[in-house]
Amino acid sequence: MDTPHPAHTPETSGEPPEVKDIDEMLNERGFAAFLENYDDAESFEVTEENKEEIAARFRAFEASTTVVKQFEKVMDEKLQTEGKGRMKPEERKAYKEHVAELAAKNPDELLRLQSDLRALEEAPEKIREREAELARLKESWSTDKVKAGIAELAAKKADIEKSLKEADATKFSRMQRAFFTNFGARFSMGKIAGHLDKKIELTVELQEVDSTIKAAEEALSSSPEIMAGTKRALNEATAGLESAQESVFASNKVAQMVRERLISEAHKRCEASLESTDIGVLQKAAEQFRRDTELANKPGSDYLGFTPDDATSYEELLTDKIKEAVAQGIMGALESLPSGATQSRLERALRKFTELAEKEVGFFDKDTSKEFVLETLRAAEQDARTKSKGSGKSIMLKHLISKLSKAGVGVA
Repeated sequence: MDTPHPAHTPETSGEPPEVKDIDEMLNERGFAAFLENYDDAESFEVTEENKEEIAARFRAFEASTTVVKQFEKVMDEKLQTEGKGRMKPEERKAYKEHVAELAAKNPDELLRLQSDLRALEEAPEKIREREAELARLKESWSTDKVKAGIAELAAKKADIEKSLKEADATKFSRMQRAFFTNFGARFSMGKIAGHLDKKIELTVELQEVDSTIKAAEEALSSSPEIMAGTKRALNEATAGLESAQESVFASNKVAQMVRERLISEAHKRCEASLESTDIGVLQKAAEQFRRDTELANKPGSDYLGFTPDDATSYEELLTDKIKEAVAQGIMGALESLPSGATQSRLERALRKFTELAEKEVGFFDKDTSKEFVLETLRAAEQDARTKSKGSGKSIMLKHLISKLSKAGVGVA
């Protein structure tokens, strides 16, 4: 029978598998229930004569248990990283049942799942290693740097060759040659001996420079191939990770169950946000929607389930709610100010709204957010000019608008 085994089990190393006692295997919690997943569960004999088959199914059970733990670990890590909490107990139970069924009825699929889970753990480190290697190559094998080094060596080579030509052109007197022949050559003395030593030194240096130039030129010609090989390895590791993420987080039916739950929660949250008039609640809703929109590009991380038109419609509705909340909040804060309120008191009353000038309001960028707050304050100033004449609010608002415009940030 073709049963899956974890990569570390004795079978993979060629050693005979250890066969446990039947009672010992059945005392492992969950194993008896696991055996019921097989099509022949009704007629399956739990006897000593069938011990080998029981042991094979026990190894499949152990493999499924390992896979369940690995999946729960990577899924919880993913959800927590994305700010989505953890798997629910019913989702864990469903996954355990799903893997047990795979182990019994589709062991090849279980092996693929094991491989994908292993890739999720190993691929990120491989990608980091390849990226670091590629960065080192780009730094050390810069074409311009290598070419500049070769040019410097070529200039040095030319100087050595010039020195050798000058040495060859040097002439000695008859007396110097006689001295060298009879005495200087034996003891390395005299001008001719020194001259020959210098030529030998220059010749050795020339050979070294030639060798270095050749090595640099070979490296220059091979560096594109080395770089391409490293890029291929990086692309392969990245593709492997993406494939594993798609299998574990998107195609997997329990992962889909988790995603459907989170989509339902997101829709309820979006609907509730449109019922609120609190600027804090509305801002958080916009920030959450932004994060969820970014996550939707990752495998198995679309927790919105919105069409492009749905997303645009929600953004427009939430933006209108935010504009309304800011306008009403400013007007309410101004109306609550007593007669004779000072500039400092007015600014404190409006601080929650003026601080929005330095943040991203809803889906606005910072510049648009600042202009939006200023426009709302200008409208409030015009309203105060007609409805609160004699209170000084219009004048104080003008001053506040001037400070915000110049500072570019909220007023402390």
